[in-house]
Amino acid sequence: MYKRLQRPTVREILKYNEQGRLIVRSYGQTKILSKHSRNVLLELLISHLINTVKGPVNKHDFLHFARGIIDVFPSEDINLYYVAPVSKKDSRNRKSISVRGKLVEKYRNKLRQNKRILADISDVTTSTDLESEASNDVKCWRQASNGWKLIKNRGK
Repeated sequence: MYKRLQRPTVREILKYNEQGRLIVRSYGQTKILSKHSRNVLLELLISHLINTVKGPVNKHDFLHFARGIIDVFPSEDINLYYVAPVSKKDSRNRKSISVRGKLVEKYRNKLRQNKRILADISDVTTSTDLESEASNDVKCWRQASNGWKLIKNRGK
């Protein structure tokens, strides 16, 4: 976990990752980021962001990474990765527009995936708990039934 002021640069993140080094090397030869390379780049950056920043990620984090991408890959357009939010007073239709771009979309999708995984885990835990409760109820019922049989047999 790092403080906001000590964020690693995009260059550092790519340098310490094998896929990141391959993307930089490929870009050095072609001066173009392919769609696949872009997706891998976003996956690396967002995974790093989620794993290192505790708490909510804000627009400054996305802007930091977008500027870092442009620093490493100058032919890329910053507006592809980050589009600043528009306040209500500055918008045409008097509605605010939240921050957008590939970085933001990837982050939101990743959070959604993580929530689904957690939901699946809790569903499995809940169903296991329910099964064990049901089996305990059956055991209690059997014991109670056997007790009833004993009482009936004693009365005969």
